[in-house]
Amino acid sequence: MLEDLEVEGYFASNPSSAEKPRPKFYQRVRVISKFLPVTDLVLPLQGKDFLAGFETKGTNSRWLVLLHYGYLELENHEAQFQHIGLKFSALVQSHLKHSLIRITIIDELQELAGYILKVDRNSIVLFTTSGQMLHIPNRSIILLAVEKLSIKDKLSAT
Repeated sequence: MLEDLEVEGYFASNPSSAEKPRPKFYQRVRVISKFLPVTDLVLPLQGKDFLAGFETKGTNSRWLVLLHYGYLELENHEAQFQHIGLKFSALVQSHLKHSLIRITIIDELQELAGYILKVDRNSIVLFTTSGQMLHIPNRSIILLAVEKLSIKDKLSAT
């Protein structure tokens, strides 16, 4: 029994069996884009072709997905991004379809509000709050903003 306790003590003190330190993730990044004003993202998440995070201004908070940005100012060079293995189209399909969103488009630099009805690899179909049905190529989307991540804001799927 004494030998068993010694073996347990050895493996408990062995550095290879100890828990690895958890990675330190960025808490905030500043995003610089030629299309948008400087944006600070809290709890940033990096996908395969997008960057997402919360933008907080005053008491309002919205979740942003950025597709085109120039560079990032990082708060701590020892930290890293929290990664998600999804592309933009998969993120929209799995989490944002039928949600009320706002989209900023490169060509028009205006914000469109509406519900995403369909999504594929290259585009989304947006039903705007003014009643228009728009087919928007993903490459023309600068920013997608979700005011509230809530099931109450979703259209009922038909």
